[in-house]
Amino acid sequence: MMPREKKLRHSPPSYASEGRADSIVRYMRKVGAAIPNPVNEVAGTPVYAVVNHGRWIAECDIDKNAQFVDDDDKRFYCIVCFNVGIGRRWREVIWPNNIEKIESVLAVRQPINQNWSPGESIQMLEDENVARGLPANDGG
Repeated sequence: MMPREKKLRHSPPSYASEGRADSIVRYMRKVGAAIPNPVNEVAGTPVYAVVNHGRWIAECDIDKNAQFVDDDDKRFYCIVCFNVGIGRRWREVIWPNNIEKIESVLAVRQPINQNWSPGESIQMLEDENVARGLPANDGG
């Protein structure tokens, strides 16, 4: 199966190109941060994937730290609080079931305006585009 085309990767940091949740742990260690190893299981309250300025991110509800997330690896490990409240275990990232449609609608916008949160429908995003004189989507 071919990986899907990801339309909203605007200048991600080098660690994000690996597409694995644990790549941020390796990256932070590379730049000198003391990051404890996560426990290799998923627990706790899930976090939600959102689009912020053309980047898929999730925010830790404990300390509000946000990190890049990838739908190829639906885990989240906060590099600020280390998920200590759940024994340093990974948290699940909840993704929308219409990622491609969201990206298709947002792709016609400038990156600073490529934003989406759970609860925003495709129709709402397309209406915003049309109201701003943009195509409803990129035709994808």
